[in-house]
Amino acid sequence: RLCCDPLEPLSYMPDEHIFSYGMVCSRMYFMVAGAATYFKYGVILKALMHSGGKFIDGTTNGGGECKERLRNIRSESIGERSICEASIWVHWVHHGDVDTVSHVSILGLDMKNLDELV
Repeated sequence: RLCCDPLEPLSYMPDEHIFSYGMVCSRMYFMVAGAATYFKYGVILKALMHSGGKFIDGTTNGGGECKERLRNIRSESIGERSICEASIWVHWVHHGDVDTVSHVSILGLDMKNLDELV
């Protein structure tokens, strides 16, 4: 039961968000197939997000131009590997965004279900 019950199969289409900066992480992910990109927010971007995100979401200073520029600098590719391992040991909040590039199949290890089994 420990190996199968807490795992949940998840499927995402291209250009979908898997998680975003600031969301509480409730599961660890195992990328089974497909490709995604990870963008980790730096100090300046975190400050902008905490200021209400008006600059980031394109509501001020040039419309959606800033948001488009940020999308273009996402360069870390995620292949078949595990992500969000820290959620196993600590209360984790995401430090970036993960977006799919292609169809993605994932096994999600839900921490609540794992805690109940252990």
